Amino acid sequence: MTAELTTSFRLLLPHGRFRNAELTALDAFVGGIEHYGHERPIRLADLIDGGLALALVLWCLRAVVARQAPQRDRLCRAFAADCADRVLPLFEDERPDDARPRRAIAAARSAAANAETEAALAAAFAAATQAGGALRAAARSADDDRARRLRRAATAAEVAADTCRPAPWEAAYDAPIRAATYLFGRDPGLPMGPEWEAETAWQAACLRRHLAWLPEIG
Repeated sequence: MTAELTTSFRLLLPHGRFRNAELTALDAFVGGIEHYGHERPIRLADLIDGGLALALVLWCLRAVVARQAPQRDRLCRAFAADCADRVLPLFEDERPDDARPRRAIAAARSAAANAETEAALAAAFAAATQAGGALRAAARSADDDRARRLRRAATAAEVAADTCRPAPWEAAYDAPIRAATYLFGRDPGLPMGPEWEAETAWQAACLRRHLAWLPEIG
């Protein structure tokens, strides 16, 4: 038997400032808050299966039932690491001898196994962020094509850093959003393209698999 991560409108509403679009979409999904109830559990797996936007489901991760928080935290780290692995080659193609982003992802996976300290995560976050910053600095003096490759590599390093953010649910939100939007997204003012859609679909399926295999909550 596996656990089921759940939230509720009572848990989500305190986090709902500036989140009107998410709350409206969730309200429509359940047929109305007043009809559904403020206390009734909302299964995150049902949100994915119902086709809700991945960003909404990831936002809901921050407000699960309290006793589910340890399992949620482990899931968040593992999921963020999976998303970062997808874009890590963009960094390593440019800096094959720089292991800082890879180490950040490894630290996140270790945290998912309850084998990493907050200090180690903070150090890994800082190191991967520095790796990305060095590439962004190099991009400022490069020609257009080279600068674009360097900025993409920097973003990949920042995605790796995201996996080690102090709050696990922020890791699970920031890493996939940054990866999909800035690496598989679009230029400002243009629609999201098929690469973004494919990556977001992969991320949703990945999160669904993690939810399906979540250890039972005692």
